[in-house]
Formats: sequence, C-alpha cells, structure tokens
Amino acid sequence: MKTTFSKLAILLSVTVLFDAVLLLYRNIHLTAYWAGFHEGSELMIGDRRVTFLFLGWNLFLAWIPYGISLLLKERQSLPFKLIIISAWLLFFPNAPYIITDLLHLRARPPVPLWYDMLTIFAFAWTGLIFGFLSLIRVQKILIREWGATVGHLLTGGAFLLAGLGIYIGRFLRWNSWDIVTRPFHLIADLATIFTDPAMHWPAMGLGILSSVLMILGYATIRAMRKCLD
Repeated sequence: MKTTFSKLAILLSVTVLFDAVLLLYRNIHLTAYWAGFHEGSELMIGDRRVTFLFLGWNLFLAWIPYGISLLLKERQSLPFKLIIISAWLLFFPNAPYIITDLLHLRARPPVPLWYDMLTIFAFAWTGLIFGFLSLIRVQKILIREWGATVGHLLTGGAFLLAGLGIYIGRFLRWNSWDIVTRPFHLIADLATIFTDPAMHWPAMGLGILSSVLMILGYATIRAMRKCLD
C-alpha cells in the first residue's frame, strides 16, 4: 500500500511539474518576444494577456479536493467526517472545471496554437486526475463504513454538483468560497436557474455534458482497475 502510494505521489508530482514547465516555457518565450517590457505585469495589459497564469491557480484549486480527501479516514467521528465530506463536495467541481479553460484557446502568435492546446489539455487532464483520485478515495471509505448505496449515491451527487459548479463558475462567475463569503447572493443566483431555466438552458448544456463526461471517465477508470487486478 505504501509502495503504491509512493508511486502515485511521484507520478502526480511529475505530472504537475510537466504542467509547470509547459507554462514556464510559454512565459519565457513570450517575454523574449515582447521586447521592451520593464515589468512582468505588463504582460497582463490589454491584448497581451496571454500568459495563461490562471491555469496555475485553477490547478491549485483542482488539487484542493484531493488534499481534503486525504483527511478522510475510517473510524473518525461522524461530525468531523461530515465536515470533511461537505468541504470535499464544495471544492470537487474545481477539478473538472479546467476543462472549460479550452474556451480561451485561440491563435496568439508567436506561440503556436498547438502548444496552447497541449498546455490547456495537460492542466485539464491533471485536474481530472486529482478529481477522480479524490472521488475514488472518498467513495472507498464511505462504502466500507456506510455501505455501497451511500457510496454510490454520493458519487452520483458529486457528478451532478460538479456539472452545476462548472456552469455557475464559468458563466455566473462564482467561486467555491462564495458560499461562505456571499451565501445569499449565491443562493439568489442559483434560484434563478430553477425559476427561469429557459434563460440558463443554452449554457447549462456545458454543465450537463460535463457531468456525463465525468461519469463515463470515472466508470472507465474503475473498469480499467478491475481489468488490471
């Protein structure tokens, strides 16, 4: 078990390092091209906002649910376990959210379009890995302690919540921590989704399809694990 965890930790570290190198090289390449800049902040001005620095922040947010899942252990007190699960559910949508950063993909010379595509995909893939790993860990512990029904219900709820989180994050521009800092404004915005679904339907398609994609991806990973056992 420890050996498996060590290999996983190494693979995750290498994957994150690979993402960081892609982003770093992109910034170095741009800095060399945009000669005459006195400060790095000038890259964020106007049409020169092409450094994709948001990918690093979004990847950190995608890591949070995985980090929270590591706090969940068997034989913990029920209140503490519920707090951890609630926090995990709150941040879980951040893991697949990076997929929507593909909306930023467009030609930004001198950086090749394929390089930007690969960079965003690499970060999105890493975010999904963190999300799926956290889900596997949480589901495994819940099934052991509360049974398969509870574990599978939570999994299904997490996928639906992730789809909703992707929608309200990308189109309504809310963050996970807004449920604590601005709860009433967030609830008011969420209420409009159910009271006037027609207004949100075109954009909600992204959330629904994202949930389906995650369900298929998670089911495939679980099936692959069984084939390899």
